[in-house]
Amino acid sequence: MKLLEFVQIDIKLQKAKIEEKKKELMKKVAEIGELEAIIDCEELRPYISPSYYETQSRESMIIRKMRNNIMKSIPKRWDNPVQAYEYNMMDATYREVQEEIEQNANAEEFIPDEPVEIEEQPKQPTVAEVVKTSEKEPVPAAGQESSIPDFMKQEEM
Repeated sequence: MKLLEFVQIDIKLQKAKIEEKKKELMKKVAEIGELEAIIDCEELRPYISPSYYETQSRESMIIRKMRNNIMKSIPKRWDNPVQAYEYNMMDATYREVQEEIEQNANAEEFIPDEPVEIEEQPKQPTVAEVVKTSEKEPVPAAGQESSIPDFMKQEEM
């Protein structure tokens, strides 16, 4: 039993040291203030991932971290419609809009304007009407022999 108490006391002391160091580091970060200066601070380097202070990955890591922090607050999916409805009802703007819709719904009678008469356009001629079959060149009949050169004629056997 004494050993267990000793371990618990040691853990509490370690946690207290960690919290003290954490407060000291956060105070240093608050004093520096600017993101670039924090990343470049040699004293804070052991606590910062190398991908943040290496030149080629610094900007992409900052953007990625900001995007991840933003996306944490947005639910990825809803298990059922009740959850989605409840979430929407928590949003003050959504509730205000819904209340306004309920108050003003069908307050004014909707009367559509008189339909405007559409002028009838003259019919455009189709391609078939433009190109008349009588203007096409006649195809020679199959029974008539046309003027084929001798070298192209079939030889009789």
